Amino acid sequence: MRIRVILPWLWAGFILVLVGLPGYRFPSMPVAVPGFDKLVHASLFGIWAVLLRRTGISFFLSALLVVVYSGLTELGQAYFFIQRTADPFDHIANSLGGGIGLWLSTITTKGKPVDRDARNGIQKNNS
Repeated sequence: MRIRVILPWLWAGFILVLVGLPGYRFPSMPVAVPGFDKLVHASLFGIWAVLLRRTGISFFLSALLVVVYSGLTELGQAYFFIQRTADPFDHIANSLGGGIGLWLSTITTKGKPVDRDARNGIQKNNS
């Protein structure tokens, strides 16, 4: 199995581990940076959105996965994870980060699927 197919799901697991860790596991910052937490959330889900698109998953399905998974992680923080609390603004940051990731993946490929055969130097026989 190719790493390109596995990587988004490994990243989703990484996100789940991070959002599930108790708050005391994270080091405190010497200087409080307003909004840094939201930037981290947006970055995690933005990267995941790019990874999803690189597997060939459609834009719509990738967006749906990002929004649903974001909501599920927040519900997990509310009801299942120890010393974690849900924050609707985290869900918004996650979704916006995913949207930015989807936008970046679209503009870098000009909205077209990547032609893996051309990139790998494989010629197609059109006969």
